[in-house]
Amino acid sequence: MAFLFPRLRRVIDAICDPMSYRLLQYARANRLMPLKDCAADLRPSGEFGVPDISEDEIVRNASQIPKIIFQTWKSHFDMPANYGYWRTSFLRNNPTYRCFLWDDSDNRNFIAGRFSWFLDRYDSYPREILRADIIRLFFLYTYGGFYADMDSECVRPLDAMRGMGDVLLGRMGRDRQFEHAIPNAIMASKSRQALWLLTIAFAVERLAEFQADNQKSRIEWLTGPVLLKDAVDFYMSHKTAEIRDRISKSCPELAKEVSRSNFGKIQLLPSKVWYPINWNNFLHTILRKKMFSENAVVDQADLSRLFPQAYIVTYWTASWK
Repeated sequence: MAFLFPRLRRVIDAICDPMSYRLLQYARANRLMPLKDCAADLRPSGEFGVPDISEDEIVRNASQIPKIIFQTWKSHFDMPANYGYWRTSFLRNNPTYRCFLWDDSDNRNFIAGRFSWFLDRYDSYPREILRADIIRLFFLYTYGGFYADMDSECVRPLDAMRGMGDVLLGRMGRDRQFEHAIPNAIMASKSRQALWLLTIAFAVERLAEFQADNQKSRIEWLTGPVLLKDAVDFYMSHKTAEIRDRISKSCPELAKEVSRSNFGKIQLLPSKVWYPINWNNFLHTILRKKMFSENAVVDQADLSRLFPQAYIVTYWTASWK
């Protein structure tokens, strides 16, 4: 009977969430905009390839989250229309930012050039989604900035978020014990934050465990949101010396990086800021399914009213499955 309690809690959380009714009302009003009617240019744009950001520039921009947006997809030019549409929202709302789009080749080249010690591990991952998960940790550690999944839409300019903390992560839903409660779909930080090194070290441990016994092969556990939440929980409950020791013991190759990293504060943003849509909420899923089945998106005119406190919204298309 124990399995009933998580399900019951999930139902109660969905019913008690005011956003559930806002999304249901919007879905029932049939205000979604078909992608074929969008006037926006859906061709991928921004900067491709590894950036020419010098070490001096990284240091100069260390006092705030830099004006960088990073995304990754299988290709620079071939992507679903909704992904192209949502990507334009980041460029439109943040015209002074450098918006990078990396493909699989860019991801590997970055590891080979900057973190060659990790390349064999990187290549050993059995699926590309695992590499797409791990690359964002290395990018944010090196350059800082904002990372967003391709099924994320920017609702308003990100400038106000740049001074909110050293590392910004978001909560999803009301259940803080849920293993997916801190997704890796949207993340932001200043450069050289030790949290990313800790998460990489945890990933190295789990990859070794997976290779020894592939029973624990869940993507979310190896490189995804479960990994991130476990790293965040450890980081927030241990002293700096303990974190430093864990990183160095789990991954000796990171010892040099640890010595020059910053043990900044993690700011966990409420769901309404980054994750107003909760994929674990069955009432929220009604709007998501309607969007996907109709190949439609939320009309720009409705975004700020539907998500009044959100800066970014993720629609959870689960393209990796």
